[in-house]
Amino acid sequence: MMPGVGSFVFSISRPYGLPNSAYFGLVCGEGRQVGQVRYEKLLQTNIPYHPGSSGAPIIRLDGTVVGVLSCTLQKE
Repeated sequence: MMPGVGSFVFSISRPYGLPNSAYFGLVCGEGRQVGQVRYEKLLQTNIPYHPGSSGAPIIRLDGTVVGVLSCTLQKE
């Protein structure tokens, strides 16, 4: 089951090539539209995203992997 908005999640990654780092956050949104495309299964989190974080699992507190860190959007 996918976590809902407000659910706690975490990720373990190797930002900037450093040893494993853990990040804790919340699911902030789901099913977002990016440009002209709507992604039904996209999870928006507030987990920090740095170079080297791509491909890291997004994990529920019970240990279930529910997603993968894949991109960040920034305003120009």
